[in-house]
Amino acid sequence: MRKEIFAIGFLLLISCATQGDLTRIEQHLVYLNGKIENLEKNQQKLENAISSQQADLLVQVSPLQDKIKELRGQREETVYELQQLSQRIEETNKKIEHSEKRLAELEAKLEKTIKMMEEKSIPSSKTQKEEGLYKKGLNLFRQKEYEKAIAAFNKFLKLYPLSPLAGNAQFWLGEVYFAQKKYEEAILAYQRVIKNYPKNIKVPAALFKQGKAFAMLGDNETAQILWKQVIKKYPKTKEANLAQQALKKVKK
Repeated sequence: MRKEIFAIGFLLLISCATQGDLTRIEQHLVYLNGKIENLEKNQQKLENAISSQQADLLVQVSPLQDKIKELRGQREETVYELQQLSQRIEETNKKIEHSEKRLAELEAKLEKTIKMMEEKSIPSSKTQKEEGLYKKGLNLFRQKEYEKAIAAFNKFLKLYPLSPLAGNAQFWLGEVYFAQKKYEEAILAYQRVIKNYPKNIKVPAALFKQGKAFAMLGDNETAQILWKQVIKKYPKTKEANLAQQALKKVKK
């Protein structure tokens, strides 16, 4: 197209130009044609380069797009894992709160138990007085100060009739009378142990010693009845063995 335009222009110029002018014009046209060809070649090269770069870019972009998809997938997976982790943390916190609450309850219970045990381990003033008076009676009995022992045990029974040691004190009162050979008083003292403190540990001994007191009074028949009761009611006790031995002696 450009060549045709130049050709037309050239014909127009020929009709009105001299030979020298024509030569210069022709040379100039040749120069312009060469320049145009160079421009067209450069344009083609540029277009080829652009096409090549576009192809290269497409080659480079495709892996990037795949990588972006992969990263998006990883992101979604990470978000899901974070949600799961957050849920587990919340559940763990609830368990920790429950455990802390339970631990606080146990600590309070333990503290209360320890306090109760400490209170029980420290004898009260009343308990100390009870034990002191009871031990005083025992010591007086062992020292054979019988009248003072009787007074101590009677005082104990008057002041502390519901004490766990009351049954024991009543039994030792009978022992004091027995040691004094006051067998009738001893029998009555032992009977109070049997009647008033039926679950006391001294009941088998009181029943056996009651039999001995009757034997000392010459009433072997009653003594044997009492010893047989000991064997029948308390067969696994030391007093049951003593009663069997006593029965054998009486029968001889």
